[in-house]
Amino acid sequence: MMAIDHFKQINDTYGHQVGDQVLRGIAKEVAGVETAELLRRRLAALEFSADAHKFQITCSMGVSEFRSGDTIDDLLKPADLALYRAKAKGRNRVIGVCSELLPDGAPSGSDIVRSKPR
Repeated sequence: MMAIDHFKQINDTYGHQVGDQVLRGIAKEVAGVETAELLRRRLAALEFSADAHKFQITCSMGVSEFRSGDTIDDLLKPADLALYRAKAKGRNRVIGVCSELLPDGAPSGSDIVRSKPR
């Protein structure tokens, strides 16, 4: 799961055309990126401009791991919880869930932080 931090503000401030430009820029960066942290760093380094204003974006990500027998809900629920935890901890970070590090019955979305804020 990934959310562009404060993306609505970009659309509201600069318009949907600029928001679309941001999404296209992100889509170019996503291709071939092997890790969520590398992607987070690359997106944070992008610079956009509109109406003589330059701005950058950040993103928050929640990462879960697929285990044999998991359903899509088994995969998405912990990723979603980790995404919300990343946002609650200040955004611009990756939080992952690794089943080997969780005791049996532990709630998904444990705080395994994969990066520091910029």
